[in-house]
Amino acid sequence: MKRVLALILALVMALSLVACGQQPANTDPDVPDDTKDGYTFGAVMQSLNAPIWIELMEYGDKCAAAYNSKVEWKSAEGSLENQIALIEAFIEQGVDVILIDPIDKVALIPVIQEALNAGIGFITMGNLVEAGVNDELYNVCTTYPDVRDSSAMTDLLIKAGGPGTYIYVNGTTGNFVSDVRQQAFIDTCEAAGVDHLEQDGNWDPSTVLKVTEDMVAAAGADLKGMYNMDDSCTLQSMEATPDGLPVAGHNGEEAVFAAIENGSVLCTTLIGGAHIGYWNVLTAVKIAQGENVPHQVYLKTYLVMTEESKTAYWDGELATKYPSLEVLTPAQAREVAFQDAEMVTAAEIGLS
Repeated sequence: MKRVLALILALVMALSLVACGQQPANTDPDVPDDTKDGYTFGAVMQSLNAPIWIELMEYGDKCAAAYNSKVEWKSAEGSLENQIALIEAFIEQGVDVILIDPIDKVALIPVIQEALNAGIGFITMGNLVEAGVNDELYNVCTTYPDVRDSSAMTDLLIKAGGPGTYIYVNGTTGNFVSDVRQQAFIDTCEAAGVDHLEQDGNWDPSTVLKVTEDMVAAAGADLKGMYNMDDSCTLQSMEATPDGLPVAGHNGEEAVFAAIENGSVLCTTLIGGAHIGYWNVLTAVKIAQGENVPHQVYLKTYLVMTEESKTAYWDGELATKYPSLEVLTPAQAREVAFQDAEMVTAAEIGLS
């Protein structure tokens, strides 16, 4: 009898040891069971220095961890050649999905197609890049409603500044986001009958300051407002502008939220590094899981300004012109900026 009990006890202990060695069951309803082995994603950014990119990586990693996955982040240091080389390295490595912030929407098409033909999913972040091999083999473009948002910001600047000359500090010509935002600025200025100047800042602080100084000098006494297409350089460019000039930023960084609150910046658009990072990596997870993600998807964005500016310049005419664009105060934007991002269709944000 003692021998039987000993055998039973030994069996129970063995089963317990096996159970202890197993991974716990996935109890999170938002994380599918088929992610237990995880995925590897390769991300090639233009740069990793600005605060928005640090937030992007932090929240991208947060999303990846929720799916037992990882992201390998690389910087192209502003070089197209570097970006191509890093993409090719990820193709050779055989990652599940590659994500890039494209430096050039045309020059990168061949290497994107190389990845697609190798069976690797591909995301062009914030950029519409037409690199599809066919109707079933294509890159996914995670984009923003930039035509609507940049047009609204420019209208708001003109409402605050009145007739005169408006300047625009661009990113880099050839970059999709830069091109779209700049064209929306130009079109809105021309529709309103105001003069405008534009120059590339290339996301480089010294270049941003220099081109801003040049445009301020060219505009002279007619200068009425400035729009900077990226908040990572908005405060830098303001070093060259006169006090009290209406200024619009774009993307939504904490330093600019604070500047809106103290009255030195009129407004910005909240995209936010946290939103961008989580949203793009979640899109990569969906692709890796085999979900049929459309060629182009959008991030929900917001306009940020004080209640006083909203009452003075937005309510009424502009609110009616842009009914799908929600306005937040900086305090409200801080809360939204660190929530999980929404992926929406063009129809849901009034673009179709």
